[in-house]
Amino acid sequence: LNNGSNCYNDIFAAFEIYDAVTGVLVSSQHGEANCVNINDPSSGDQALFNFPPLILPRGTYRIHYSGGSFDWITDDFTYNPPPKTTATLATQNIDGTYIDPATVTLSAVAAVGATVANTFYKIDGGVQQTYSSPFQVSGGGQHTITFWSVDNVGVFESPNTKTFTIHVNQPPVVNPLPNTTIN
Repeated sequence: LNNGSNCYNDIFAAFEIYDAVTGVLVSSQHGEANCVNINDPSSGDQALFNFPPLILPRGTYRIHYSGGSFDWITDDFTYNPPPKTTATLATQNIDGTYIDPATVTLSAVAAVGATVANTFYKIDGGVQQTYSSPFQVSGGGQHTITFWSVDNVGVFESPNTKTFTIHVNQPPVVNPLPNTTIN
């Protein structure tokens, strides 16, 4: 919060969020923060408020807020969060590597009020593929999968990456001592 002038006391701020269509109050928060004199004539002093996170469903909202010496201000905004995709790999070795081939499962969740239309992935920067079921990555060494989803209204998630190492099992080495094998 920037109050546009020098501050000498704590500052109070508040906001209310309403559903822009129905007018129903969704959330109301208020609090105080210590004012920080930064002596910047172009921006005034500043205060930082730590309000708890707010989880909103997709929609259009009206926010009504005030802080410092300002009167109440009203703005409208549309909230369209992207889907969230995660990747899990099966059969991790005790050393953090994976068995060859490694099976990758992608899971995507859309925001409230939306559905996941498609999930995509690339293996080691290769060709984009549409995810439909778990897939395998094979070959020893380090691999990177890139993955993302899009919802039913066309909101794309920023690409995620997961880098992992596949350990290819070596054949056992025969010990020169009789009747023993070293793995």
